[in-house]
This record gives sequence, structure tokens and C-alpha cells, in this order.
Amino acid sequence: EYKATVASNEITGLELEAVQPLPFQAGDACTIQYMIGSVLWGFDVIVLSIEGAKLKVCHVDHARYINRRRFVRVPLHRPVWAASFPVLSEQSKPALPSFSQAEIAEFSGPTLRLRGNLEVQRKDRILVIFEIEPGRVIQDIAEVQRVGQSGTGPFYVVELIGLDDRSEDELIRITNQSAIEQGMDLETERDLDGEEMEMTMEVGSL
Repeated sequence: EYKATVASNEITGLELEAVQPLPFQAGDACTIQYMIGSVLWGFDVIVLSIEGAKLKVCHVDHARYINRRRFVRVPLHRPVWAASFPVLSEQSKPALPSFSQAEIAEFSGPTLRLRGNLEVQRKDRILVIFEIEPGRVIQDIAEVQRVGQSGTGPFYVVELIGLDDRSEDELIRITNQSAIEQGMDLETERDLDGEEMEMTMEVGSL
């Protein structure tokens, strides 16, 4: 893994500058991890050119959201309003998102496990609105991470992707507070799907 900074971002690609020469050549496939606000994104790229520590790459239209923290998973059972929110859709004219009510069965920081009948698939984007505490409402875009069926009906797991650091820290506080109120052990109830990630760009071969 190698750390680099973005020197420029143009339509022809990203120009990166590392602190030392990189062992890549034109045509190599790489991955880049880049922090935007409180969200870590992973991008697949192709090396276009390289000169010492300077690298030019192009995206291959595949981005992944990477959870960078570990969180306690807490049952919540609270109403949520959700609506499909694709970047591009086919429709005769622009229309407002259509919300339907669902239930937050469990939350873990920015991760929500929802029960409801919204028709979604993995990687779909949705809008969610819910009250996290009396008088405090969360409104955000979420990405669907998993869809499944349980004994209580269909469910989908989503990650809130528009949070800034302050909002994410507040969700962590509320998660931990809810866990304590329910008598949960914060050290043993961690979400094992989370990972600690560096908050810098990293370039590494696939």
C-alpha cells in the first residue's frame, strides 16, 4: 500500500502524487481508498501513465463504500420513512420520491436494519427519514448493503452515506447510550462487519 495525494481531478483522470516513486506501469489495475467527510470510498482504477512519484489514473466506474469503524448493534423498533432514490431513472417527467413507512429493527451507528416492503436491491440508493430522539430527526441518503427474508418478513440493511463527522459521532453516542440502557456489553456486542481504516488515500495493486 502507498499513500498519495490528489494533485488534480480532471475529466481525463486523476493525477496523484506520492512521497516516493511507485512500482506501477501503464495498464496496471489498482484500488484507491479516499476519505470524503466521514465516508471512506474504494475505487477501482487503471494506470494511464506514471513518472516517478506522479501517477495518472482513470476510474473504471466501480466504487465501494467502506465502513471504517466498529459499532454496537442495538435493537430499536422505530418507524422510518424510506423512498427509492436512484441517480438515474426512466420516467416521463421529474417526480418527487414516493415514501413508504418501514421499521428500524436494529441500528449500529450509520448502519440500519429495516423491515418493510420497499422494493430494493443491493447497491440501490434510498432516502430515509426517522426520529432518533424526541425532537431530533435524521434525514439522509443510504446505500442498500443487503436484502433478505426473515421470520418476520423482508428486511434490508442500509448504510447512511451522507453523514459528516459530527453527525456520525452523534449516532455513535446514541447507539452506545441505547446499548447501555438495554444492559448490553459495549465490548462484546461490536459489529464485526466494521473495520478500522486509515483516513488517507492509499494506492495498492489489485
